[in-house]
Amino acid sequence: MECCGRYIRGGEKAPTAEALMRSRYSAYAREEVDYLVDTQAPESRKPSLEREILRFSQAADFEGLTIERTEAGQPGDAKGMVEFTANYRVDGKRHIMRERSNFRFDDDAGWYYVNGSSAPTRSAKKVGRNDPCPCESGKKYKKCCGR
Repeated sequence: MECCGRYIRGGEKAPTAEALMRSRYSAYAREEVDYLVDTQAPESRKPSLEREILRFSQAADFEGLTIERTEAGQPGDAKGMVEFTANYRVDGKRHIMRERSNFRFDDDAGWYYVNGSSAPTRSAKKVGRNDPCPCESGKKYKKCCGR
């Protein structure tokens, strides 16, 4: 939260699409619904958005975010794309979500999440205690996410 808190608390605007993506992931983990709604492009907000965000944030235990690649989304760009993998648990069952998210920059408001296309969420295969951790830390599962 140290790196993203300044954006979530409103002290600063995320300078890049990737920074906004990371802060939104942290906001989901901390149930910061207002921030998630505020950083969603107004044209893509639906009436049930707050309720859906809160429901998912409360149900999931977030375990990690990996940025796979980005396109544009830097200061001075009008648009950006961030492809990521998010790991989380719901009711103790591990899930992996892969998404290609689109962002746009507004001169007055900063970066907005516009939309994303994702593969269906799937359950991860069972990981043994002595297997490498799926978060790719290089540690055994029992010494990392399995603690």
